[in-house]
Amino acid sequence: MSRAPWVFVCCLLVSLVLSGRTLSLATNLPAWRTAPRVLLWKRPNEVPTYACDPDGVRLSILKWRGKFFGGCRTPDWDERRVLIELDFDRGEARPFAEAPDGPHIEALVGVFPGPADEVGLAVHFYFDDGIAAGVVGPRGWVKHLQRLPGAEKHSLLGGAWVDGRLELVIDPAPGMAPTKPPRVLRLEQDGIAQRDLLPAGPLVCAGVDDCHRLDAALHRSSGWSYLVLGRSERDEPHAYWVDPSGNKAPGDWPRGWFNDMPRRHVDESVAGSAWPVDEPWALNADGSLRPIEAPAFDWSIDFRPAPLLIEGGELRRVSAWYQRSSQRRARQLNGRWLVTVSPKGPERPLVSVTEFDATSPNPVAYSPERSCGGFGEAHLLARDSGGYVLVSRGGCFVSLDENLQRTDPLSLWEHLEYGGSAPIGTSGFTYLWMLAWVVAGLPITLLLATWRWLAKGKQGGARGWLLKASLGAAVHIASSALMLAPLERLLT
Repeated sequence: MSRAPWVFVCCLLVSLVLSGRTLSLATNLPAWRTAPRVLLWKRPNEVPTYACDPDGVRLSILKWRGKFFGGCRTPDWDERRVLIELDFDRGEARPFAEAPDGPHIEALVGVFPGPADEVGLAVHFYFDDGIAAGVVGPRGWVKHLQRLPGAEKHSLLGGAWVDGRLELVIDPAPGMAPTKPPRVLRLEQDGIAQRDLLPAGPLVCAGVDDCHRLDAALHRSSGWSYLVLGRSERDEPHAYWVDPSGNKAPGDWPRGWFNDMPRRHVDESVAGSAWPVDEPWALNADGSLRPIEAPAFDWSIDFRPAPLLIEGGELRRVSAWYQRSSQRRARQLNGRWLVTVSPKGPERPLVSVTEFDATSPNPVAYSPERSCGGFGEAHLLARDSGGYVLVSRGGCFVSLDENLQRTDPLSLWEHLEYGGSAPIGTSGFTYLWMLAWVVAGLPITLLLATWRWLAKGKQGGARGWLLKASLGAAVHIASSALMLAPLERLLT
């Protein structure tokens, strides 16, 4: 009895098993196995580019009127973008508030919610260390950026809307023992009006041991009050609030808490400050301090930029917390403590989001590369429509529902087109051709075998066809076996 039929059947079965298994993996690709999506910078009549340059840039986030805005360096350094609108549903970043020609913008340093859906913004320039301020509305600039005279990087003490105009308080000598009173700059229609606060000159430090620096300014019903920090010989802090009449009242301040870098410790979002903080304290509107709630005693507040939210006409910071011994970051969103775990090296490329007390991981994306700018500094944001979005500093993002399951996975085509990476740069079709061959290559080899058999005048009869078909199936098995390793790496 001829062995040709059995050889053909064995080759056919093996080939079908390989094709079926690969097809099953492809059609059951988990959402979390695909890479994050990427925001694209969209401008009319221009080729889309990436929203943020991931090289050393931290994407800052502002949530206002239910929308998200970012401020970041872009690959095109000729642009000056103070705010860009981030549309995670469409995967687009669009121009919203751009600065005129001038120095490059380094950071957003102040956000001041105002009346009629207007917001005051203060930005720091990259090269000359100056500060400018302007006002935006729902459609963009209401009052374009104006440079603040005498203002430097850390000189902004606070800001507020007074009688329909934005007022900002500036420290003339930031980080140094004050010899001059703070200065109020008021943004008028035709320019900037200036005035000094009381008391004048050396009276700022009168009665304060080792007068150290000015730290914050708050506007109350009686006018502007500002905080003076000093310290005693034992390095114990002395904090005094100075009211509009020059009277001093002791302020609440933690012990042993001084640094040459001003306004980097306390969350002063109540005064409009957008600076990062590195201690778990927040300033109240009455000048007192309150501790920021931590998820557990062994967690530390993350000193990197945190998202800012405008809610009910007030500015609020969504602080992140981390454990020094892990890659975990915790945030409180909508009353829930959620934890993100970022990739730690190429051997552990999964990004995970879980409840704080969860005992097992919940992977949401596969991000082995650094092209997204890293998810170690990613922001987890709550959406008004429900669910969350996790966005990295380079503009890569992952959308989640209320159950922390991914809702925007890459399609199988996109996943294979970019080789399992985020859709950045040049795409390729190598893996798509591999998948097509493994799944559908067997019929092609059988057709070629039949054509060859017919071209030879049906040489060998049925046995001749079985031998040629077996050879074709064996070719498919051998070539598919070579392709399975890279395909399984992407599909499992």
